[in-house]
Amino acid sequence: LSSHDQLTRLPNRRFYDERISLALRRAARNQGMTGLLFIDLNEFKKINDTHGHGAGDKLLIAVAQRIQNSLRETDLVARLGGDEFVVVLEDVNSPEEITRIAHKLSHAIEQPLYVRQLILKFSASIGVAIFPIDGRQKQELEEKADRAMYLAKKRGLPVALASLESANVPTPAMQPVNRI
Repeated sequence: LSSHDQLTRLPNRRFYDERISLALRRAARNQGMTGLLFIDLNEFKKINDTHGHGAGDKLLIAVAQRIQNSLRETDLVARLGGDEFVVVLEDVNSPEEITRIAHKLSHAIEQPLYVRQLILKFSASIGVAIFPIDGRQKQELEEKADRAMYLAKKRGLPVALASLESANVPTPAMQPVNRI
């Protein structure tokens, strides 16, 4: 079985599943912190339906490159399928560092893309869960990151943190943005 997505050349869900388990074991052993970011593109289906699957594919490739270019070589980015991506941030020092990275990713992803003399404008919603603050198990962290991502999407925000959502506290440095 392949470990990489054919379109974006990113690792796929199978590779991610193996790597996240190792990252969480390392973080537990080293009493460290790991960030899990779920990223979903907003209005991707509309872009595909309006401009065709070729434009959608170019968008996915560009987003994959933008995410990779915004991270350290040691961080993992994988395509889970469709327009969903995941990022695993190991060896981070604080929730604030993870939040800064998530906002940096949001900004990089949302830059306009030129396809066939068209300017595609789009955005992403990012949900963040942090080991060990939001949980210690893969499934628990994934559920919380996924829930936070849907809250970000629902509220029109680029980033939502699971730990702050559960405490019902607004996420720092989050401003509503116009979702396209």
